[in-house]
Amino acid sequence: MSKKISLLDCTIENVRSVKLACIEEHLFLGGAEIMLIDDGTPTLSSLFVHPHYRRRGIGEALVRAAMRWADQNGTDLWLHVMLENEARSLYERLLFEYTGEKTEIGSFWMVKVAHDGRLAEPADVEKLLAK
Repeated sequence: MSKKISLLDCTIENVRSVKLACIEEHLFLGGAEIMLIDDGTPTLSSLFVHPHYRRRGIGEALVRAAMRWADQNGTDLWLHVMLENEARSLYERLLFEYTGEKTEIGSFWMVKVAHDGRLAEPADVEKLLAK
């Protein structure tokens, strides 16, 4: 059985989003969504892997597919994550960088710069926690 990641680019009520789904046979294993918010900034707004299929690389495959989409479109990919979220280590491993900014709900913004670029000064997580 092979896993396949499908991509659907759609616009609903003037909000453009890209939906990613990982499917094996007839089973939905996980999905992700990139929303183009406000000024068109691509934001990985959700990532889900069915509990029975976690720790098998599906989340990473979905995030990498989102990164490829952003790279092909010449844009950075943004997300925000709570520090206790277990996906945080995945984002760090894939070289997303903390921007030093927090959302209203207390999560931290991260960005993956297009074409594997790096932020000039990535934020220090320990300093973020101290704020």
